[in-house]
Amino acid sequence: MIKKNNKYQNKAKIHLVIGLASCFVIILCSHLSIFEKLELKTVDWRFKARGKIYFDPSIATIDIDNRSLEKERWQDWKRDKHASVIDKATGLGAEMISLDMYFSESSQVVATREQIDNLTSFRKDDVLELFYDFDKNLAESIKKAGNVYLSQNFLLPNDQDRDFVNNAIQKLPEQKRQALEALKSCSIAYPDGWGSKLDKYTDIEAPIDVLLKAAKGVGFTQAYIDADERIRRYPLILFMDNRIYPSLALIMACNKLDVPLSSLDIVPGLQVQLPSAKISDNNRQDIFIPIDGKGLMNVNWAGKWEDNNFLHISSSFLLSGNNATLLKESNIINIAKRLIQKNPFLSQNSLQLINEIKALEPDDNE
Repeated sequence: MIKKNNKYQNKAKIHLVIGLASCFVIILCSHLSIFEKLELKTVDWRFKARGKIYFDPSIATIDIDNRSLEKERWQDWKRDKHASVIDKATGLGAEMISLDMYFSESSQVVATREQIDNLTSFRKDDVLELFYDFDKNLAESIKKAGNVYLSQNFLLPNDQDRDFVNNAIQKLPEQKRQALEALKSCSIAYPDGWGSKLDKYTDIEAPIDVLLKAAKGVGFTQAYIDADERIRRYPLILFMDNRIYPSLALIMACNKLDVPLSSLDIVPGLQVQLPSAKISDNNRQDIFIPIDGKGLMNVNWAGKWEDNNFLHISSSFLLSGNNATLLKESNIINIAKRLIQKNPFLSQNSLQLINEIKALEPDDNE
C-alpha cells in the first residue's frame, strides 16, 4: 500500500514539474515575442501564397534614385530641385503630388563663391540679390501647383499619463503651437481619444510656416515596425491634443474621393469610414478601412518595390528633359496606364505592353 502511494506521489510530482516547466516555457516565449514573430511569419507566407495583386497604374513614384544621384550628390540637393520636380510634374498633368520628406527647418539662404567673385558692386541691394531663398522658391511652386501635400512627423512620449501628456503639450514652443493651430484644417476634433487605446502624442515636426500655408494638405508619414523589424501595418490616424491627425495617404484619399475630413467616422479598434466616397461620376459609396485599437491598418502589399507593377519615374528624367520630350514620354506613360487598366496582365509582361503601345502610337516607335 505504501509503495502504491509512493508511485502515485512520484507521478504527481512528475506532472507538476511538467506543468511548471510548460508554464515557464510559455512565459519565456511570450516575453521573447516568439509567438508574435511566428504569427508574423505566417502573415508573410500568406502574402506569398496569394501572389501579386492589381496596382492602380495612375499612381507613380518620383524617385531620387542612383541615376539622379550620379548627376548630383544628395548633399547638394537644395529645395529648388524639389520645386523644379513639382513644376515639371504639374506641367505634365499630375493630379496630386505628395512629398514624402520633412521640411521642418528653414533652409539656409546662401550665395555661391562664383556669384561673389562676379559681383561688380557692393551696394546693399546688389549683395542681397545674391542670396537665394530656397524655401520661398519651393513655396511658390507648391502654391502654383495647387495640388501638393506635405509630410509631418509626431513624437511619442514614454509616459502616457494624461497629466504628463497635457503638460508636455502646453510646454511646446510658440512656433509649434502656431503650427498646430494652422493644421486644424487638416485634422479632426476628437475628445473621445482619451478613452481609447490610441497612443497620445506630445510633439510635432510640421512643415515650416511658408510651406505649410502653400500646401493643399499635410499628413504624417510614420510607419509601425513589427517585432521582427518589418513593416506590415500602417497608422491611419494619430491622436494629439484632443484631435485626430490623418496619415498623408488618408488625407489625399479623402480629397480624391471628395470626402470632407469632418465627415469621417472613426472608431478605434473597428474602422475608419469614408462616407459617400466618389468612386466615379455616377457612383458614390461608403468605404470602410479596418483599424486596430491603436489606429493601425494592415498593409495589403501589392508586391516588391522593384517589381514592374509599380510605376517609377526618375527625378533626373524630369529635371533633365526638355518639355517636348517630357510631354511625348508622358503621353506614352499615359497610354501604358490605360492599357494596363484594361489588361492588368500587361504590368507583368513588358514586351507585350511595348508592342501594344507601338500598335497605338506608330509615330513614336523610335
